Formats: sequence, C-alpha cells, structure tokens
Amino acid sequence: MGMLAGHGWLAYVSCGVPRDVTLAIETSNPSGVAEQSVAKPGVALLRAGEVLGVEAIATGNAQHDDLMRAIDSLCRRCGVTPREIARVVVSMGPGGFTNVRIAVTCARMIAEVTGAQLVGVPTAMVVAAGTARANGACAVALASKGETAHVTVIDASGAMVSAEVMDAGQFAKLAIVTVIADSHLPSAMRDVAMSKGWAIVHPVFDAVACARASERLDASEPARLTPIYPREPEAVTKWRAMHAGKKL
Repeated sequence: MGMLAGHGWLAYVSCGVPRDVTLAIETSNPSGVAEQSVAKPGVALLRAGEVLGVEAIATGNAQHDDLMRAIDSLCRRCGVTPREIARVVVSMGPGGFTNVRIAVTCARMIAEVTGAQLVGVPTAMVVAAGTARANGACAVALASKGETAHVTVIDASGAMVSAEVMDAGQFAKLAIVTVIADSHLPSAMRDVAMSKGWAIVHPVFDAVACARASERLDASEPARLTPIYPREPEAVTKWRAMHAGKKL
C-alpha cells in the first residue's frame, strides 16, 4: 500500500460525486514503443465512452516505476477524483514480466482502495482492439522465445477464441487472415504467414483500446486477478534446475 499512500490524489476520496469514470492501464510491452507510431504505453481516463485524456508512461529507466506518477498527473489534469472512478481496467499480459506485475498490482490496489470494479484484459484483446487490421479472424503473437510464441486467436467480433504457446507447425493450422506480431516473431512462423498470404502488422498497445476491449469482460475480485505469464519465469526455471533431485 505504500506505493499508493504517497500520492495525494489517491488520499483524497471525495463523496457525493458521480461515479462514472474508467481508468485504463496499458504498460505491458514497453519494447513495442519503437515499432509503433501512434499510441504509447500509458494510462487513459474515459467517461461514458468519451476519452477525457491520456498520459504516456516513461519507459527509459527500467529501475524507475512511472505508473503512479502518470495516473496522478492525468487525474489532476482531467479534474478526476478517486471516488469518480467506477472501473479500473488493466492489460494483464503476456508482456514484460515486471511491467505486467506492476500494472496488475497497481490496478488491484486502486480498485481495493476506491471500491471500483476491476477488469483484467488479456493483452492480445487490447492489441486486437487497437491495431488496424483486415476484417476476419486474427492471431496475436506475443512473448516470442526461441521457435515459439504465445498466440491468441481473436475472431472478427473481437472475442478471444484460444490462447497457447505454439510453434510454426501449430501456427500453420490456424484459420486467420491477419497476424499481429512484433519483430521478434520467430522466422519460421513469419515464413508460414507469408506463404499463406496472411497480412502481418505491428501491434499497438493502447490504453484507450484496453478500455474498449474491457467492455465485453466481467469484473474480478482484486485479490484474484493475476498476470498472464505464458511460460514459467526464467528465475523459477533456473531455481528448479539448480535444486533438481534435492529434498527441500
């Protein structure tokens, strides 16, 4: 709670004001900034579907968490108090391990303190909602590693059909028209997409799109919302390898 307690904005929980604002957080993939030209990782405020404002997150220093500063700044600029926030929505991964963890934790704490609803949005749904693409089903490939990627199939309506880590062979069996992927997409999977004539477009990670995508999802209890990690964290894998065969 200490991360939030230092911000005067959150300490001020006013009464007797309408509760109709959505706070959206999308900071899952800061490495995507260099590949997109429109939205940046950050936060957004919306009221009745209308965007009140957006604020980008500084991503240059991996040791500095800029998220609460951005939320504080945006709310002050838009004149929004904590009591006006009805929903907190957060892009919950896959993405950078630390970025997703901080975003989800921050969203949970704000929802807990203010009593707002909390909605976790799979990042693939955020990307599908925010990235220009052809009509029809698409595959959002994130968290590429080695010869595999975490692939989420999104239908033409924007609903999530499936999500799993797959290789090029599994990828080739998909019935899609567009692949949304960054430059880290494994070359074998990129070759499959090109051979099938699937359009390949770069993902856009947009807080406003996160809010839009959340509209089809149910709220979660803050204590139950956890990030989406497609693979076991590398630190855990190494720990298991180091202690293999030992009684703990």
